[in-house]
Amino acid sequence: MILALLWAFFVGTLLAPADLAGQVSTAYGFTQSSGSYSAITGGTLLWGDALGLTNFDDEVSSAQTIPTFNFAGTAQTSMYVSVNGFITFGSAPSGTNYAPLSSTETYSGAIAAFGTDVRSRSSSFVSKDVRWQTVGNEIVVQWRGVRRYNAGSENWSCQVRMNTSTSEVKLVYSSVSNLNSSTADQPEVGLRGPNNNFALNVLNRRVGTGSENWATSLSGTANNSKMRFTSNSPSKSFTNGLTYTFAPSCITPAATATLIPDCINDQFSIQVQVTALGDAPSVNISSPPGSVVHAQVGLGTYMVGPFPNGSPQGVVVEHTVNGACDLDLGQYSGVNCFSNGACVVSGPAIPDNGCAGNNVLDVGIAMNGLPTTLGASPGQAVLQSVDLIIAHTYRGDLRISLISPQGQARDLVLQRPSSSAGGNNLGNVNNCPNAPLTLIDGGASLSTMNAGTTNAAIGQFAPEQSLAGFTGDPNGVWTLRICDNAALDVGDLRHVKLNFQVIDCLGVPDGAALPGSACDDGDACTVGDVFDPNCNCVGTVQDSDNDGICDATDSCPFVPGQIGGPCDDGDACTEGDLLDVNCNCAGTYQDSDNDGICDATDSCPNTPGQIGDACDDGDPFTSNDAIDAGCVCTGIPVPCANWMLDITTDGAGSETTWQIQDANGPFVLASGGPYGNNNTFHESVCIPEGNCFKLTVLDSGNDGISGGGYVLRNQNGDRVIDNSGNGGLFTAASTLVQGFCASTGPVKLTLVNCDREDFLITESVECTSDPAVSAEWGTGSQTDDGYQFWFFDPNGGYSRRILRDHASSGGFGPPGPTRACRLHLGSMVTLPLPLDVLLNVRVRPLVNGVYGDWGPACRMRVLSVAPTCPLTKLVDDPTNPNFSCGVVRAFGGSDKVYCRPVSGANRYKFRFENVGEGYLRNITSTNPGLVLNWVTLPLENGGNYDVTVAASLDNGATYCPFGSTCVVTIQDPPGAQAFRVDPVHDASELLLWPNPVRDGLVNLRLEGLIDPEQRITIDVHDMLGKRTAHLETDHAGGSFSTTLDLGGSPSGIYLVLVTTNGQVLQQRVNVE
Repeated sequence: MILALLWAFFVGTLLAPADLAGQVSTAYGFTQSSGSYSAITGGTLLWGDALGLTNFDDEVSSAQTIPTFNFAGTAQTSMYVSVNGFITFGSAPSGTNYAPLSSTETYSGAIAAFGTDVRSRSSSFVSKDVRWQTVGNEIVVQWRGVRRYNAGSENWSCQVRMNTSTSEVKLVYSSVSNLNSSTADQPEVGLRGPNNNFALNVLNRRVGTGSENWATSLSGTANNSKMRFTSNSPSKSFTNGLTYTFAPSCITPAATATLIPDCINDQFSIQVQVTALGDAPSVNISSPPGSVVHAQVGLGTYMVGPFPNGSPQGVVVEHTVNGACDLDLGQYSGVNCFSNGACVVSGPAIPDNGCAGNNVLDVGIAMNGLPTTLGASPGQAVLQSVDLIIAHTYRGDLRISLISPQGQARDLVLQRPSSSAGGNNLGNVNNCPNAPLTLIDGGASLSTMNAGTTNAAIGQFAPEQSLAGFTGDPNGVWTLRICDNAALDVGDLRHVKLNFQVIDCLGVPDGAALPGSACDDGDACTVGDVFDPNCNCVGTVQDSDNDGICDATDSCPFVPGQIGGPCDDGDACTEGDLLDVNCNCAGTYQDSDNDGICDATDSCPNTPGQIGDACDDGDPFTSNDAIDAGCVCTGIPVPCANWMLDITTDGAGSETTWQIQDANGPFVLASGGPYGNNNTFHESVCIPEGNCFKLTVLDSGNDGISGGGYVLRNQNGDRVIDNSGNGGLFTAASTLVQGFCASTGPVKLTLVNCDREDFLITESVECTSDPAVSAEWGTGSQTDDGYQFWFFDPNGGYSRRILRDHASSGGFGPPGPTRACRLHLGSMVTLPLPLDVLLNVRVRPLVNGVYGDWGPACRMRVLSVAPTCPLTKLVDDPTNPNFSCGVVRAFGGSDKVYCRPVSGANRYKFRFENVGEGYLRNITSTNPGLVLNWVTLPLENGGNYDVTVAASLDNGATYCPFGSTCVVTIQDPPGAQAFRVDPVHDASELLLWPNPVRDGLVNLRLEGLIDPEQRITIDVHDMLGKRTAHLETDHAGGSFSTTLDLGGSPSGIYLVLVTTNGQVLQQRVNVE
């Protein structure tokens, strides 16, 4: 796009700051001090020469560009130096200005070190010059070897030193030679702002005829106060090193402002770069002054605007603490904007004689729509030429340059064909735009251009510097800068045109292959191929179905995917969806469990049925089977009771396993093993109520469990199968074919018959009576009431059941309700009892032809040969008044223990042993009772002793083997007396299991309770007599069960005492 806006003449330079920013009287403080004077010899020489041959008087320099210096709140970037001992800012003083502080001239500021009529000293071959130099942070302006006008051989030097860091101004003086007596040309010394308003804008010093001198100067009293400088009495002058310091009352921030033109939109912005905060914590940037745009900001770059071209805008950087140190960056009005290639009748004027003072004409030419890079490669642009038509009355005065949007400057014309070329105009002002001066690389030399003929400076000429030197992005505002280097002749700009050639994407200048034009990228998958801004030929991939495969190679261009590729047919019930040869998506119906419900909607895709549906879990001991949330067929277990299977392994426990199987089918209720070696393992199995099962113990080594075995107990601790110590008598499997049922009756062998293993075939056994059976004595048929005895080998094989009813005597008398409780072992002719084989015996009642449940199992063995030396043990029948097994006794008194009497025995040996303490004591008695009172190796209080007994039939010459072990606990008085147990005179039985106790829970059961109602009290005592648990309850019935929680009790032996209606049962329990 070419900007259609014609030029508009706007001032684009910094204008004089407002009076508010120039009040030097409040901006500075003053001190005077002694020091030393150091001359400078480098920098910029303004007047004078090395040999001292050149004199100077009433000269004023051109604008001297200096580092930014903050003077009275205004950032100054240039200065003018006068031979007359002072400098000014903003504009140049006249050459005859001898009173710079009180003058009415309109420069924006002045610093006077010796402001009067000054000239060079008259001698030759002496040092005399005016120069300036930047030394560190100071801009030093020096007058060396000078004198007052008509002051003879007077000779002195002085300096103005401006500190760009602190904004401090110093006036430094040398010594004086040949001080003249003239009292004329007395100097003004100090600072002045934009006018001579005293005392706001003038801060000066005064030395009169009083006692003061230059080292003790006084404050000025008017804008024209003078400093007396003469040898005439009273003589006044400065001495070497005298220094006047004007220090800001606060430190002004440092900042610069840069005008950012925008000729495309006919506007401009101002870029403010804050480089120092002075002594303020932050600054405000206001534009116009007083209107804050950026509040309390720090170092950085800030934009102000945009503003319309021609609308003056001032910018002030405000000191947020002290307004006296505000920094006025001046006013800006934009730039001259010129439409590229436009012709005007009267254009923006070129300032006359402005080159020396940087008073130039800047014209902005906006360019856009070009490639972003200058160069000769495809897709780049070349500035081919610049056309100019300038009206001017002396073409040899003109200096013209071009500045790119990136700030690169190239000289186009420098006073050509020479500075004396007096012809009018560059280009033909009467034939615009057809007869311009064209500047083009390769053109004729500018020195050959017509020098004198009006409108004849036309044609193609090479610029002073090659246009190829421009680089970067050509889009933006280009600046044409024109200045007039001599006085009297004037002119204006009529026409400028920047001629760009675009190198097309094929490398052809101004070719048709431009970005956006058609091309062929060689890719069959694309359409609409065009050159992009970087000259890459790029097309749009044609993929109608957006599957990432272009239509040209897509076997299904309008359906995502390829033939044979995966797809989604939208049917959740299918899987493996593929595109067929017709690009139709089809899948395979998926029903993994073949239940007619597809997997996607099947809550149990791998199990026939749905969650909540009825099913069969294969467990006969559950009900209401249904598929649960985990897709598992699960039933509600029937009520069950926790039974205990104790297995004692041999040296090959890894060979031992077991299972409990449904007696009526293959379902395995529970299984276990293998196990470790030579240890007892306790397995808990929940046996469903009302069902029957079969226990099989297996040995993979086919040699049974040598020395080990197993015991199956019900929830009350009653034995159902007892094969302990007998496991070596089977090979691969030990199983009772007839099995067992979950219910256990109360009838069993009496205590004196239970677990006897020394029966002879000529003896009989007796079971406990059942009240219902007894009640049928003499009532109705006597053949359908009685007791059935079951003898079986726990390893399997032998099994014999025999009924004893009321109708037959069985060889017993007299007749009565309990006669059927007894059975002669030799009465079984068919399948007689095997001899020397461990058997289990269970008994059940028969009432009116209906059998009850089998009672607990007892062990028994029928010997083929009567033992020659019978075994005995402590009396373990709680109904026996001499009960002594598992009791607590006191030692040293009259307490006794009793063993079972042996027929024909005349002496008994009692052995007391405590392995842990290394204790062993044998003591004999001539009868089955032994008083616990002796001297040698007495029993210790609190000790637990394993007691075994052996009988002698020959007065102690020899003894039979010791029988089984009972534990006796010694508890001496007084504690032991509290726990003495009176003999029990009924048939009640106390059962505790497991024993020892490992998990703290012990089951307690009372059998054979006679009274219809009982008051039951349970006490648990440790071996020190302390009661650790207590329970009282009322109960009705013949049996009682509960669970004791001993989990908080320390390991040790505890005595459990149970009192029922005043009668006491006791048993020891070991807590591990």
